[in-house]
Amino acid sequence: HPAPKELDLAAVYGKPRTDALINILREQQFPLRGLVEGTASLNGPAQIFAFRRLSSYPLTFYIATPIANLQAVWWKQARFSYLLMFLLLAGGFGIYRWTLARQNAWEREREQAGYSARLAASAMENTIEGIMITDAEGRIVSVNNAFANITGYAQHEVIGEFPAMLGAGQQDDAFYADMWHKLREAGKWQGEIWDRR
Repeated sequence: HPAPKELDLAAVYGKPRTDALINILREQQFPLRGLVEGTASLNGPAQIFAFRRLSSYPLTFYIATPIANLQAVWWKQARFSYLLMFLLLAGGFGIYRWTLARQNAWEREREQAGYSARLAASAMENTIEGIMITDAEGRIVSVNNAFANITGYAQHEVIGEFPAMLGAGQQDDAFYADMWHKLREAGKWQGEIWDRR
């Protein structure tokens, strides 16, 4: 290829080369191959040179490419990885924040449930009405102090027993059948029963 007119070939080739490639080749006593980063004496931008010396001939081939080109290619290939890494970090942080919020909500719910249970227990113990709580099989699991005062039975005497132990024979079987039906349907019953000690 003919040289451009503005390039003075006599000035370039008539003096010793001083670019990074020549300096590295001289310092390392002309190795067979390598990579060098530096500037070319012809155009100045930072370049990376790959060179290979032919051992049987006094020739060294080199290829130069601007570092900016390599950085652009590297960024084009790496940006997807960086985007994926950013999305993973953002997703992980989002999951962490969501988990922390759920844990705080669960703790608030548990505290509220504990407060509600303590409030219900306090109301049950401090009412003047006798209250008896049974399980699904009809066994007594809890009574309040008013129940013990009204019936004369201590709590430990009735826990695990059936309410029929208190029957005085004043109500008929239809009354009890209706009472248990309402308990099963509504989960509660309110009324008066004549019982005995």
